[in-house]
Amino acid sequence: MKAKNTAITFAIALLTFWLGNYAFNKFSKQQNLEKLLATKECSECDLTYLNLKSANLRGVNLRGANLTGSDLSGADLKGANLDRAILYQADLSNTILSNASFQGANLEMANLKGADLGCSRLNFIMTEDASGTNLRLNFDRNPIRARRLSDFELNFNLTDGAISLNLFGCPDFESANLTGTILPDGSKY
Repeated sequence: MKAKNTAITFAIALLTFWLGNYAFNKFSKQQNLEKLLATKECSECDLTYLNLKSANLRGVNLRGANLTGSDLSGADLKGANLDRAILYQADLSNTILSNASFQGANLEMANLKGADLGCSRLNFIMTEDASGTNLRLNFDRNPIRARRLSDFELNFNLTDGAISLNLFGCPDFESANLTGTILPDGSKY
């Protein structure tokens, strides 16, 4: 009888501990979310499995934050700092990511389908024929060709007269883990 009472007491203590820990974590995440929305700053925060769908997170600092499994679909993350952030299995579909920084971030199994990386390029193509010199402008949006924010290109190709300039900063994925990530065009990395 004494062993049965000890087992019941232990089970109740374990259940109480688990429920208390669960409630504390939920309260802590809610505080982190409120801090993020109020100050646009929540580095090293636990924001796992939150619904941030269509949220305005433009320019936020989420450096080192844990966003595992969070739904950020349709969110505006333009200019956000997500360096070293954990975005494992996060839904970033249809998000705006131009000028965002993901240096050293974990985007393993994340969904970037339809995301706007802001990688736009304006091409000036000059040709010359019998009637004179022609100038053609071509605006090319290539979401796969991600470059560092500081990489603004100006290329001269004298063979075909093409000049290329990257006008908008692409997100910086330097050293990011993209294993299994769904890219903006729907392909897997």
